[in-house]
Amino acid sequence: MNGPESMKAKILIFASILLLLILAVPAFLLIRLLNETPTIPLQLAPADGTDSADAVDPTKSIILNINAAIDGSDVMNITSSGFAWTHKAFQWPKSLAINGVDIDPHSKQPLSALGLGAADLSTAQVIHRSGRGTVAMELIDDGIRIHFSDPQSGDARYSIQIAFAPRSAAPAKLPATSAAIATHSPPDNPIFLDVKATMATGGDVMTVTPDHAQWRHNDSDWPSNVTMNGQAWDVRANPTLDNFGLADADLSTAQVVSHTGQDTAVMEKTDNGVVIYFSSASGGGEEYEMKIRFARKK
Repeated sequence: MNGPESMKAKILIFASILLLLILAVPAFLLIRLLNETPTIPLQLAPADGTDSADAVDPTKSIILNINAAIDGSDVMNITSSGFAWTHKAFQWPKSLAINGVDIDPHSKQPLSALGLGAADLSTAQVIHRSGRGTVAMELIDDGIRIHFSDPQSGDARYSIQIAFAPRSAAPAKLPATSAAIATHSPPDNPIFLDVKATMATGGDVMTVTPDHAQWRHNDSDWPSNVTMNGQAWDVRANPTLDNFGLADADLSTAQVVSHTGQDTAVMEKTDNGVVIYFSSASGGGEEYEMKIRFARKK
């Protein structure tokens, strides 16, 4: 084959070879690049629900966020055995979410399922709470109890956020909130605070600081027959007391001696004193009592 047709054939063969070279060079370079790129290992989240950075950093707090629709009275128990819910009055929660994950309140969950596998439960501190009734945290020997009490009709949203220190970073001296259960040895010549109230249906908060004792009524019916260390206290007419017999008490040493009540009777410690929560969702006019012991100031 000679002439123009032979020339066209040669040009076609040359163009095909050139095209193959153009396609082959990038492919070769890509394969070489992939072979030389180091493999990055896959990082799995720890089983306790924290991210990998928090799992190895003992300086970071472990946060527990609880959101629930409460109608009546409920208690969330968190101990070394895990999570368990106690329903006390009216309806079970319509919804419950822990750290954004829906949880069946009828179920029992290990601490790892709550993201608390590495948490020191004795260091629990409330950093935020909300709800139309009462939500309070009680420190117990083996963990915490979170009390929800909604005296009004229907359900309402409640939330509480609690911070824990990791076990590896637990301070040698427990924070103030933990001192309520840190020891059961009574101090020498202690000072007592004994508060009683007849609760119908409603919620109330008593705050004790070095300066005063103050009663705050939150919702529904006012309590009756309120006494402090045996002295009658009209909390509606005179909600603040300046001289209440604790001038020599070291409020940071507060320990619950006993508490009674059908629903909620909880003491929380603060940096400046103590807060007592009384709430009755089921009514009935029962007497509630909180008895606290303090060491004397040195």
